[in-house]
Amino acid sequence: MFAKVFKKPNTYHFYACLIIASATIFRIVLSCLGWPITDSDEATYHLMALHILKNGEHPVFFYGQNYLGATEAYLGAVLFRIFGPSVVVMRIEMVGLFALFLIGLYFLTYRIYSPRFALLTIAFLVPGTELMLDRQLVASGIAEINVFGVFVLLISFTLASGRVEKGWKRAILYSLWGILSGLALWSNLLIAPYLLIAGILLVVFCWREILKWGLWLLLIGFVIGGFPLIKYNITSPTGENSWSTYVRLSTMGTPPNDNLLNHIMRTALVSLPSMTGGRFAHAVTLWSSTATHAFRDAMYGWSFGYCLLLLCSISLAIAALMRARHQENAGRDSQAQYVARLLLGCAAILTIVLYVKGSAPVVDEYNSARYFTILWMSLPAVLWPLWRGLRYIQSLPMWLNACKMSFFAVVLAGAWGIMLLGTMYTIQEIPRAQQQDQQLTQIITNLERLHVTRFYSEYWTCNKVVFASQEQIICAVTKISNGTFIHGYDRYLPYRQILKASSNPAFVFPENDKNRIQTLMNLVVQQHIVYQRVDVTGYAIFILAQPLQDTGL
Repeated sequence: MFAKVFKKPNTYHFYACLIIASATIFRIVLSCLGWPITDSDEATYHLMALHILKNGEHPVFFYGQNYLGATEAYLGAVLFRIFGPSVVVMRIEMVGLFALFLIGLYFLTYRIYSPRFALLTIAFLVPGTELMLDRQLVASGIAEINVFGVFVLLISFTLASGRVEKGWKRAILYSLWGILSGLALWSNLLIAPYLLIAGILLVVFCWREILKWGLWLLLIGFVIGGFPLIKYNITSPTGENSWSTYVRLSTMGTPPNDNLLNHIMRTALVSLPSMTGGRFAHAVTLWSSTATHAFRDAMYGWSFGYCLLLLCSISLAIAALMRARHQENAGRDSQAQYVARLLLGCAAILTIVLYVKGSAPVVDEYNSARYFTILWMSLPAVLWPLWRGLRYIQSLPMWLNACKMSFFAVVLAGAWGIMLLGTMYTIQEIPRAQQQDQQLTQIITNLERLHVTRFYSEYWTCNKVVFASQEQIICAVTKISNGTFIHGYDRYLPYRQILKASSNPAFVFPENDKNRIQTLMNLVVQQHIVYQRVDVTGYAIFILAQPLQDTGL
């Protein structure tokens, strides 16, 4: 597929290598410096990789979520075997996935747009807001779908454009299309809009070939790549398959404030800007303490501008396609380019519509913005109207030409500069991340010193302590009900059984978790239990003389 691309030395490829290398090195440095702060969600993926390596387990999904595939965990298990288990090793895996995505995005943009524009596109993703960089470094079950998705799109265009003519080469590409699509859907159903447009592109230009023999290769490849997903959904009880779960998550809930307008406002104000480069709240605070309304207007403006650029890109693709239909010299390659541009914009619009329709904007509009990471595949469609406006207005009077070129250049530079502000903020956050890492080390050291190997805590403490101790220390989650403790959200249920089998587990809570600490104090007073409290930076360790009675633990 890439033979023609690498046939001769290409200056554009050289510059692309430099851009991708700089993005990769920057993210490796961030990882080695301890940013971002690890949490229990990320630690769960680390533990899955550890269990695959040491226990021979074969999880299909992320523990506790039957719609989020375990691809990252299996890749992590391979790296753990080579380099040993650690957060940094898993972070480097994520950096590698992001680098692969940039490579795929470069070649996709190179083929369906232009070489120079491809360089601009990947250069836009070198910096990023703190949330964008966080999603590129933290294991979350989303990074790999961008890799699978962008290469599925690239294969679709390669087949549609007729660049590969030999039968056996096309057969390999059809098989790869199926395998990568299956892997992508297993990893996360969020990728469905992009697989849909990749399939449409393939059908529009290759339908005869698909009907003759291509469909069988697509299906065989899909079964191979998506086998874990297919097997699970065939054997799972009704209502518990991954599709049913996805439908539930994609449907509006019932809170009083859950209406379409609220979803749109939350998406436009927080979710969409956060993952597309417009999250500059930290920069706004530098201007004045009364910039709240200005910030809100800027975020709404960013989202409006983003969607407007998508619509402009779709319009440009439709216009180019209509012109090509009336040109005798318009070949299959050009038509495939225009259709691919059109579909790339449509996929982004469909993704936004599905997100707005779902419950994520109301549940947590900031952290749920991670579902928009797949929009990075449509970045060329967003930037194309600005690039085209910057390069193709020579027919205007010189003064007007200069004004419009300045406008488009300012917009492009401004957008990239805003993302750079987010990167600068991220760098400022490194000391705080290192402090949190030291805090985690201290709590483990003190638990070992106190011979505490089993304890109850809250969700955001448990799994990161378990992984950091390489499962020498086991934790289970608690929550409060009717003034006592019951089991909380344990993603890995065997930990709960280990705690139940323990004679007298301790309790460890963040010092600011006043509710749990007060509940524990009430229970030990009521049951006249002697206890020892040890305060570590940020945490309180409670060692009881005897186990609590009459709880749900």
